[in-house]
Amino acid sequence: EPNIEGTGSEDYFNDAWGLHVEEGPYTGVPVADGTGLGSRMTAYRWHLIDPVAFRTSLRFEIEHRGWTFNQDGAIKAAFGERTDLMSSVAFWYQIGIAKGLPPVPYGSARLPQGNAKQIEVEDRIADARAEKGKTSISRDLFWSKDVLLFEGEGPGAKLDVPFDVDEDGDYELYTQIAQGSDYGIYRVLLDGKPPVAPVLEHEPGADVRPQTEFDGYLYETYVGLDYQIGWPRLAKGNHTVTFVCTGKNAASTGYTLGIDNLILARTGAEGWARAAAVRPPQIPDDVPGLVRALGDADLVVRGLAARRLRDRGHVAALPALDALTARLADSEWVVRMAAAETLRIFGPSAARASEALLVAAQKPGESVHVVRACAEALGAIGPEARVALPFLKELGGKPTVYVGGVIELSPQAAARNAVERIEHGGTTKRQP
Repeated sequence: EPNIEGTGSEDYFNDAWGLHVEEGPYTGVPVADGTGLGSRMTAYRWHLIDPVAFRTSLRFEIEHRGWTFNQDGAIKAAFGERTDLMSSVAFWYQIGIAKGLPPVPYGSARLPQGNAKQIEVEDRIADARAEKGKTSISRDLFWSKDVLLFEGEGPGAKLDVPFDVDEDGDYELYTQIAQGSDYGIYRVLLDGKPPVAPVLEHEPGADVRPQTEFDGYLYETYVGLDYQIGWPRLAKGNHTVTFVCTGKNAASTGYTLGIDNLILARTGAEGWARAAAVRPPQIPDDVPGLVRALGDADLVVRGLAARRLRDRGHVAALPALDALTARLADSEWVVRMAAAETLRIFGPSAARASEALLVAAQKPGESVHVVRACAEALGAIGPEARVALPFLKELGGKPTVYVGGVIELSPQAAARNAVERIEHGGTTKRQP
């Protein structure tokens, strides 16, 4: 049985005393963040000059054991089971198409953490504390994302954003940042200090990830920059993320900071064990079951139930009309949008939902996607939705907001088309 044996996992990738950034034609390490919990290590090896030939199958194993340490830094074991999270990909040449392989795991089954908590920071604006700047909320700044804006006055300006931790443990903490032409450069502190993660190795030669900062400048507005704050060990209770302005890009016209959210996930051995126990939500196939699922405590189940009813078609899904109408007042905008999009398929049969659609569309601060979906549903109902004409005409007369660069996705365009359908008995005219 052919095998390769070494003194450590790094030997296989032609390295020693840990992994270090290097790139070669056959082996390399593109990423080596360090040895703290959460540090990323990415390595490759191409068996081009030393191919491993096989006819039927090949099994590749790598040890998941090594140095382990206690929380105080003392050595626990020299060859103990570690909590490293490993994943791999392999490529090979073969003749023909492989058959009989197991299916690729469903998306959520491939995630290392299955307990992520998304914290919408704009909901904490009353608790946020600003120095040398002012805060506000920008609604629908980019693809219906509400962002907490901090207009910093310059270097030294800072913003404290509080968040809560439910229990002691190791966590992964990210923030999603907005960018724009007047945004500044910021570094992030956790509870007033640079984030520190538990150390998993004491290798003297290992690369150490430096404390970094992010540049918010971009020539056009974008919300979606993921910034890893760190993998800290947090105690139950209140904590604070602080954003400190250190300057700005030469091309930027200001020192603005835009925060979409914080993402907190339990990690380490306990967090991964919980993730392994998570199963995808089960969505019924029958209409009565889907009606019940519309009232489920899980927003994902409610939203998927509405989607599945839409796929059933208006005749089969008609018994769910009242339950879908009730979801227009759901606490989650994604469920309200899914309900409105499904009501659209009923056409005139959804006439009794007109009032609820109008109320949902007029909700202060409502997502543009919900407003658009309600307008489209009202248009599909036709003349029996005349109660909504004043609102739709007012909305359609406003300047068009391009959603993701597509005019057809705007609520204004949907409102103008709805007016045409309501006033002209169901016919529609494409708006320029």
